[in-house]
Amino acid sequence: MPAWMNYMYARRPERYFCFAKNVMQVETKNKTQEEVIREGIERFRNFWGAIGVPQSLHEANITREDLPFIVEGVVKVSFGQDGMLKCIPPVSREDVLEVLKLAL
Repeated sequence: MPAWMNYMYARRPERYFCFAKNVMQVETKNKTQEEVIREGIERFRNFWGAIGVPQSLHEANITREDLPFIVEGVVKVSFGQDGMLKCIPPVSREDVLEVLKLAL
């Protein structure tokens, strides 16, 4: 999830800013929007680590060689006929692969 957030926050910074401020309780005073967002993502990553969630795909024994198979599964299960993942904003096959690479 933090890899997804790092990849996607520039597309909808206002959503990630609100998440950082309201959910992760990041102080916003004297910080840029990007600083707040990045701190929120890091706090979220730390929270996941504290409850035992793997911090990378590598920790879950997933390798770079597994990524094409995972992408194909995502496309098969979650993509529409237009070739995009139905989310806001829409996400392409290439986006999914880039997120997975970040998560290694």
